[in-house]
Amino acid sequence: MQIVLPSEIKTFVEREVASGRYRDTEQVVIEALRRMARDNPYPPISVAEAVADSLAQVERGEVVEWSDDFLERSAERASANSRIGHKVPDDVKH
Repeated sequence: MQIVLPSEIKTFVEREVASGRYRDTEQVVIEALRRMARDNPYPPISVAEAVADSLAQVERGEVVEWSDDFLERSAERASANSRIGHKVPDDVKH
């Protein structure tokens, strides 16, 4: 596998190798990916687990009715958060 890194990331990786903490660029990338996997707040789960979790939420009443009013309130809340400087995730923008 070949990966093209942006120049600032390439410079960072080269500094890490030059510091002696890592033997080569591959080790830096592997360690970074291991840390990402470890720190992921949403570990991968199976479809069956996701469905079971969703059904349990419904049974506990942890649901919001999907309606035009709900969508409007959500859009207003997102706009207000954006205006005060909160970052809007890319998946919400589209």
